[in-house]
Amino acid sequence: MTPTEVVEPYAPKIVDLLMKLVRNENEENAVLCMKTIMDFQRHQTKVLAERVQPFLNLIQEMFQMMEQAVTDTFDTPSQSTTGYGAANYSAITKRNAVI
Repeated sequence: MTPTEVVEPYAPKIVDLLMKLVRNENEENAVLCMKTIMDFQRHQTKVLAERVQPFLNLIQEMFQMMEQAVTDTFDTPSQSTTGYGAANYSAITKRNAVI
């Protein structure tokens, strides 16, 4: 069995968990989750076909909220040193906390 075949039965649950983590984790961890989801989507196309649209919806939502995140990050006089980080990333993803 190839590694892809071994992971196949677990891929949907893993991707579901990663989608939840993207919404709750800090920016650095969320980026890793997104990259991992993309790798799963690339290698597990059959079992993850129904999870493509929710992933694309998440990306679209993030881009729609980007202007507000930039404003929150750079227009606030007393920002912490974490910059974009968890607080602003959470603002982007809180709108649809449940997948």
